[in-house]
Amino acid sequence: MPNVLLVAHNPCRDLLGQPTITVKVGPSAKEYHIHKPLLVRYSGFFRGALSSNAFKSAVDGVVILEDVEPGTFDAFADQDLAPLADWATKYPHPYPDPRFEGEMWIATTRLTWWYVFADRFIVPEMQQYLIHLGIGVFSQYAPCCPDLTYAWKHLPTNSPFLRLLVDAYCENWYYRREKGEPQLNEDSLPRGCLLRIMRRLGDLWTRGVESAIRDQRDYDEAVRDVE
Repeated sequence: MPNVLLVAHNPCRDLLGQPTITVKVGPSAKEYHIHKPLLVRYSGFFRGALSSNAFKSAVDGVVILEDVEPGTFDAFADQDLAPLADWATKYPHPYPDPRFEGEMWIATTRLTWWYVFADRFIVPEMQQYLIHLGIGVFSQYAPCCPDLTYAWKHLPTNSPFLRLLVDAYCENWYYRREKGEPQLNEDSLPRGCLLRIMRRLGDLWTRGVESAIRDQRDYDEAVRDVE
């Protein structure tokens, strides 16, 4: 499935003559030059920032995102995500700890950081795409503790992605231990996260459910009653 964001859904001829916006990302101010109509169409954040002269970015055509990590913005700007096997080289890992450089940790961390970006910058189609992709990835891999902590810090408690992370953690409970997550330390997780995991595990065991990962439709909207 292609990334929903750029030219694949917009014939190039429609962009000819359209202004481009310079987006400077990260502490190094890595520059991206993206046509304004694309940013406005897909992101509620950019729609607001670029649609009124009350905002400096709408006047000078430059948006500065100093606190966004370039490997995260790359996924937003790409027409197609690279294959999973290439994520480690295409999207450098945001954690400096080399113990989290395996394919499993790259996959779960990248999905988590990308979804947090999509939530913050109001990119609903990207969110939906990442849920779809995440169901496949999290059926095999569990999120590491730093992923869960990062998501809990930045996403609302009724986020469907948090539901998916909790389900993935429960689905791969034993797998994580076999793989030996570095310093496996559930005690470092937020209290609310631990409670949701415990409740979900109890529910699965009580009902004898084979898989913790739910159907796509169960992740398509915000969770009405936080488990």
